[in-house]
Amino acid sequence: MCDVVIADDESLDREFVKRVAAGIREAIEIVECDCGQAAIDICLSAKPHVVVLDRGAGGFEAASVISGGSTDTAILMTAWNDGAIGDYETAPLSSMNIDEYLLKPIRPAKMRDALSKHLTGARAYGQGALGGGIPPFYAYPGMSREIAMAMSHIDGNFRKEISLESVADYISISASYFSRLFKKEVGVNFMQYLTKKRLEYAKRMITQTDRSMLEIAIEAGFNEQSYFGKVFKRYTGQTPLEYRRDVLTERL
Repeated sequence: MCDVVIADDESLDREFVKRVAAGIREAIEIVECDCGQAAIDICLSAKPHVVVLDRGAGGFEAASVISGGSTDTAILMTAWNDGAIGDYETAPLSSMNIDEYLLKPIRPAKMRDALSKHLTGARAYGQGALGGGIPPFYAYPGMSREIAMAMSHIDGNFRKEISLESVADYISISASYFSRLFKKEVGVNFMQYLTKKRLEYAKRMITQTDRSMLEIAIEAGFNEQSYFGKVFKRYTGQTPLEYRRDVLTERL
C-alpha cells in the first residue's frame, strides 16, 4: 500500500503535487506516473489512499476503472482552466466517481487541504473486483470496453506519433471496425478526437507558458508549425498568436 499516486503528463505538475504531499507528514509514500493507464496499473498493486489524476492524461477513464472495484481510494481530478465549460464542471462529482475537481493553476494551500482531508481518513483498499489481467473499462454509460481502452490510450499518447491503425492494433481489433465503433460511441471520428486533444494541450501551453509556437506545435503532437496554425485557426477562429494575445489581455 502507498499513500498517494500522481498521474500527470507534465513533470512540473507532478513535482508540485509531490512537494505539497511531502509537506503534509513525514515518511509519506508517493508514486508518480505520466498517464491514466499507468495509474490504473499502479493502483492495482500499490492500493493508494489517494490518487491525483490529470484530466488531459486520461484521468476520467482512469477514475472510472479505479473506482469500479471495491475501493475507498479518494480520487482528485486536476485540469487546466482554459475557459471552456464542460460536463465535468457542471455534473455532480459523485456521478463521475470523483471526490474533488481542482482547476490549475492550483494554489498550494488548496492542494494541501484536498490531500490532507483524504489522507487524514485514509482507508485501505478493499478486496475486490479489480483483480488481475486487463481491467474492465466502462468510462461512460454504454461505452464498450474497446473504445474506453482506446480513449485512455489516446489520452496518454496524443503528443506522440499515433494513428488509427496503431490504436486499433493496441486494442486488438481491425482498423475499419475500430473506426466505425469509435465514431458511433464517441460522436466524432478518431482524427477529430485526436486533434481536439492536441489543441486543448496547445491552448494551455499558449496561455500558461512563453514558449514559441514552433515549440508548442511539436510538443502538442503536430509535425509542422504551419499545419498547426491552420488547424488551430480552423477550430478556434484565431491564429495561435491572436489567441495568446486575447487571453493575456483578458487577464489584465
